[in-house]
Amino acid sequence: MSSSSLKLYGSRLCPFVDRIKLILAFKQVPYENINVNLNMKSKEFLQLTPYGKVPVLVHNQKPIYESAAIYQYVNDVFTNHDLMHKDPYMRAMQRSWTYYCNTRLAPTIYKYMFNQDPSKEVELKQKLEDRLLFLENEGLKKMQDTNGNKGSFFLGDGNEPSMPDMMYLPFLVRLDVLKTFKGFEMGKELSRLKSMYQVNAQQDYYKNNKELPSIEEIIKGYTPYVKGELTMKEDWIL
Repeated sequence: MSSSSLKLYGSRLCPFVDRIKLILAFKQVPYENINVNLNMKSKEFLQLTPYGKVPVLVHNQKPIYESAAIYQYVNDVFTNHDLMHKDPYMRAMQRSWTYYCNTRLAPTIYKYMFNQDPSKEVELKQKLEDRLLFLENEGLKKMQDTNGNKGSFFLGDGNEPSMPDMMYLPFLVRLDVLKTFKGFEMGKELSRLKSMYQVNAQQDYYKNNKELPSIEEIIKGYTPYVKGELTMKEDWIL
């Protein structure tokens, strides 16, 4: 199907927007990238989504919102390189682990990153470590062992990326950002997760994607919020 009139409304530092930039790059779909001022959302933008959040994809004048829904739409419409597993059970698992990222991992990363209460630092760090270890063991290890997939990609068909790879990759990048702010690093107990990050980071859809912010750019943009000089609004990141 034609990509005519494909517009992506987003924010430069939003990981949920990065997800859509990754799949569009992977499928080599051209689009117009429109950065939204989240402090002063235009009337035009607010007419596209009832939530007032990014990302929003407009295709042939029809808006789609919520990153997982946009991702599924792009995969369904632009059918080259299907990123959903052929097996119905595995497709369900791909969606299930995307839900885990949205509701468990992503909020935990940001609560720890932007925490201003020293008394909560240890607790928040431990919660993040627990979330990552659960993903490592219950997601990557168990699913790989059960389905005989020994590659580094997450729940794909063989040695190819799949939906969860691109859903998680922007947040694994934010863990690199945490290294600068908090000294946080993934330990050896997260070997599969680190391998998943490394193999995805070497793919063209990430390393040659000029629409994505660099780690240095994210660090610069997040610094005022980490220092408590500015407050990150929830709808900027979630």
